[in-house]
Amino acid sequence: METTAAKNYLENTNLKFKFKAGAAIGTAAYLLILVLIEEIAGVVLPSFWGDIYLIGGIALMVITGSIFKALKVAKGVFKWGYLLTPFVLFDVVIAVIAGGFVLGVQLVLPFIPMALDTLDLYKERQNAKQYL
Repeated sequence: METTAAKNYLENTNLKFKFKAGAAIGTAAYLLILVLIEEIAGVVLPSFWGDIYLIGGIALMVITGSIFKALKVAKGVFKWGYLLTPFVLFDVVIAVIAGGFVLGVQLVLPFIPMALDTLDLYKERQNAKQYL
């Protein structure tokens, strides 16, 4: 990578990196605040606060493109579950359960794939900074 190409890459991905990092941190902070209010303060919040977390987190996953990271991880777990045993039908059942579980966890905790996607972008940006 040339110096000018690295500089252009860093400039072009600066806002993208900040948005992805902010989305991951914001989603995790919102969940932390909900848990702290409900568990420590003992206040029972209406259920729409949790709905806002789930819908907003999934929307942010789609907006940031982290849904593709979540699907990639779930696909890897599905493939691992399929290759686990020598029985064909049992393989499919294990693979569907494992892939569905991982995808479900990533949809309930959407900051995990967002953080992994942000980490990948951070690593690429660090590689580009080495050329400067």
